[in-house]
Amino acid sequence: MHWQVPFPILVTGYTNTAVDNLAEGLQARGLKVLRYGAKVRIRQSLWDVTLDGHIDNHRNSRILQDTKKKLAFLPADSGKLVDRLQTFVVRGWLIYRYR
Repeated sequence: MHWQVPFPILVTGYTNTAVDNLAEGLQARGLKVLRYGAKVRIRQSLWDVTLDGHIDNHRNSRILQDTKKKLAFLPADSGKLVDRLQTFVVRGWLIYRYR
């Protein structure tokens, strides 16, 4: 690579296909890409660069899955906790935040 990008760049497109094409092109040129969008609309070949893909591949992702399963066994009125649990990967840690 003959050039470097020293800061994050937000790239958007009018369609999901356009964003997928941009993401693949940037990734092919050696840039670090994070593709964000609805799971069903993202090209399967880009799964590893999505936020969900990063979470699935994280070393602590099993803890998240186990926590979600445990929350599912709570009484029905508190089952909304699972829906309100947000997950973030920050500096190698899985962060859970209730919203």
